[in-house]
Amino acid sequence: MTVFPPARSLARAAALVLVSAALTACATTTTKPPTPQPPKPEPPVFTLRPVTFAELPGWKESDLGPALQAFKASCAAVVRRPADQKLGRFSPYGGTVGEWAPACAAAALPDAAGARSFFERWFIPNAVDARADQMSKLTAYYEPVIQARRTPQPGFTEPFLPRPDDLVSIDLAAFDEQQGLAANITEDVLKGIANDVPDPLEPVIKDKLGERLTRRFRTPVWGRLTEKRVEPYPARAALGVTTRPALAYAHPVDVYDTQVQGSARVQFEDGAQMRMAYNSQNGWKWNSVYGQLRTRGDIAAANKRAVRAWMDTQPPEAVRAALDLDPSYIFFALEPIGDPTLGPKGAQGVPLTALGSLAVDPTAHPYGALIFADAATGDGVPFQRLLVAQDTGGAIRRGPLRGDVFWGTGDAAGAGAEKMNGPVRFWTLLPNPAAALVSDARAFRETPTSAAR
Repeated sequence: MTVFPPARSLARAAALVLVSAALTACATTTTKPPTPQPPKPEPPVFTLRPVTFAELPGWKESDLGPALQAFKASCAAVVRRPADQKLGRFSPYGGTVGEWAPACAAAALPDAAGARSFFERWFIPNAVDARADQMSKLTAYYEPVIQARRTPQPGFTEPFLPRPDDLVSIDLAAFDEQQGLAANITEDVLKGIANDVPDPLEPVIKDKLGERLTRRFRTPVWGRLTEKRVEPYPARAALGVTTRPALAYAHPVDVYDTQVQGSARVQFEDGAQMRMAYNSQNGWKWNSVYGQLRTRGDIAAANKRAVRAWMDTQPPEAVRAALDLDPSYIFFALEPIGDPTLGPKGAQGVPLTALGSLAVDPTAHPYGALIFADAATGDGVPFQRLLVAQDTGGAIRRGPLRGDVFWGTGDAAGAGAEKMNGPVRFWTLLPNPAAALVSDARAFRETPTSAAR
């Protein structure tokens, strides 16, 4: 069983610091204060435990065709990388590209009918045993097909905006690796509170703070380049959305839903279809317009249909104010669709496969990982499928048991995706020999930035 370190928080250590300080302050000159004891180590966020395929619920009955197709797409991207490179930049398991190459080569041969024997021959399943306080949730997303216009028209008033020239993405992980930012901040904090921290607690606080900062530095930061400075990019309400050059125009709720889903196929009045693909974002935290309108009583249900009906009865300024409730904003690129059977490109850079691709937390699972999920739809129908980690999202970066299934394109896919929202169990499949593909958990704990190399 392989153990991976927790995504630590300072809360527990801080509480112990406060208790210790209080005890010290209340002590008399004749009573020696008790010596504070370091807290017991927290259990790991998750462990990998080898199992057999017979232990995977629904494995024999599951449709493995989409997973095989998605795996081949991932392999095409993986094998172009150096053989000694880690499969995942941040994930603590997965091994190297070279260790996946034999399975990728073998995947070029079997068709969907031979998928089960292929996976059983080349992989070993491992249960993802997460800590009890970790989120366990499987949802789904899809690619809408919406009507659009090249110029603003009645009913098509909200623009799709391209990425602004002054928007930049900052890879904090690279700076952390170069300059040791997390370690420097940790040392500065400890120096500032050294007189108030009992000696036994200092290494615990240092470990917790370092892990938390390292995790934060694995998420890119978006900003605006102004002369020689980078500053936060404006929130949605301050962007001047309607005054900027646009790629296309659509109904306000269709544009907002495309921002939530990440991409859409847009159909123009001449019947031509193109893909409105995710290109960048302004960096603000997402705060659903749907949920806020429901909270304030404007709509009864927090879904696209209810919001569309409400917006159709409102003046333009009320619609604008409603959209501005969410400070997050997504910018797009207009692209040809290519193969109509494939979805948009995910974070791995390969087209997503309906019911074969999964968005994950990349600090837990590497892109390209094979993950078998056991969950259920909102109707109680079992959802037991093999999926390939090929995407992520801000709401998905919540640990090893948080996933988002790509359901496909169009209204039917949207209806299916809407029903997915419940607990899940995960197993990850590692190529043989599995033992060679799992990182040293102790080394990962001691050098948390090593995963970024």
